[in-house]
Amino acid sequence: MDIAKTRWMMLVAFILLNSLSIRAQILTPKQQGELWGYVDESGNFVIQPAFKQVCEFSHGVAAVIKGESIGLIDTQGNMIQRAVYSQCPLLFGESAFQPNYRGERKYIGWLAHELQNSASAQLGVVWVDNKGKIIITQAKRIYTLDDRIPDVLWDY
Repeated sequence: MDIAKTRWMMLVAFILLNSLSIRAQILTPKQQGELWGYVDESGNFVIQPAFKQVCEFSHGVAAVIKGESIGLIDTQGNMIQRAVYSQCPLLFGESAFQPNYRGERKYIGWLAHELQNSASAQLGVVWVDNKGKIIITQAKRIYTLDDRIPDVLWDY
């Protein structure tokens, strides 16, 4: 067996063994007093209780209520989208996605808030990615989870 093939097999074995030992950390909502945070599998708080209400993590993002507003946090507890919204889905990415340039699904979520103007109250909706970046949807289409990724992505 040649050296290149041996090295290749050793690399594959190394990757397989390491992937078995690496698990995604599962965070579970837990209440302490009147506030909610998230604990790991051992029951230790990873994200300290600081929220009025919380949702489960989905695609690395969770909706939380801080004060009277909804925002989004990542698995380290960092606020990735400020708590200024009044509505959002329970699970991030449960309603829509956008394909990236390789045709892979990039899950997105929406947040909504009431915009007050002198004439009437309106509902404003923004779409965000899992980093909290607001997506401008000019020519891009937002696909529902039942949609098939198109063969040709005209959006990019």
